[in-house]
Amino acid sequence: QFRDEALRHRQELIDHTRSLILEVRGQLPAEVLDLVFVIDNLEKIPEQEVGGGGSLHDVLFTRDLPALDLPAHLVLTYPISLNYTSPELARAFRGGSRTTLPMVSVGLPPQAGPRGDDREGLDALVRLVGRRVSADLFAAGTLDHVARLSGGCVRDLLRMVGELPIVGEVPFTRDMVDAVANEFRNDYARLLQGKPYVKLLPLIAKTGEIPDDIDPAWKREILLGLVALEYDTDTWFDVHPLVKRTRSYQRVRSQEPGA
Repeated sequence: QFRDEALRHRQELIDHTRSLILEVRGQLPAEVLDLVFVIDNLEKIPEQEVGGGGSLHDVLFTRDLPALDLPAHLVLTYPISLNYTSPELARAFRGGSRTTLPMVSVGLPPQAGPRGDDREGLDALVRLVGRRVSADLFAAGTLDHVARLSGGCVRDLLRMVGELPIVGEVPFTRDMVDAVANEFRNDYARLLQGKPYVKLLPLIAKTGEIPDDIDPAWKREILLGLVALEYDTDTWFDVHPLVKRTRSYQRVRSQEPGA
């Protein structure tokens, strides 16, 4: 009964919102062509099973959000794992376009030969930090170091930079960055405990690919947890640098032939 009543109220809310948007559109100044709603942070909604089977992500993004049908443009964020696990997503948003925002590449892909820095990507991340805090606060090489440890994940980059004043005084050094990175590494260490997919991570780091025969649930968790990061230009993957610092990863890596 609660569910049925909630659905009824939701439809009423959508209907009122549609009416409001139509009213606002009729009063837009000539230079404003249309309305756009940006609905952000949806990709952070935790994954969980819902009643009747299926996941909350599948229900939300393939059933509930398409039902909005509002007379405006909608820009939605969604978990990157749905690119690989939900064929219904494209059908649910007919006429819509999907754009994956990849991580900024801080290292070269496997097919590049010798694996070195992606200088262009590192420079882009350093410039991004420089738009928020003065580069004078950092010792030489520190910004490059924190950019590498972020794996090109802008969220992690800014989180680590934001923690630096807690661990030391300016100028911030590589050692201070490592102290902050160790805290975030511990988060990954807890996430990886007992996970069977850990054994596949060195292979992903080496080849830049997630194995085709991987358990879909493992792939979902690897992508949702940012254990492996997706990069553009022919789509390749690498294990997050902080994951590579965990004991779980190091233990599996040391067991590889020729390690």
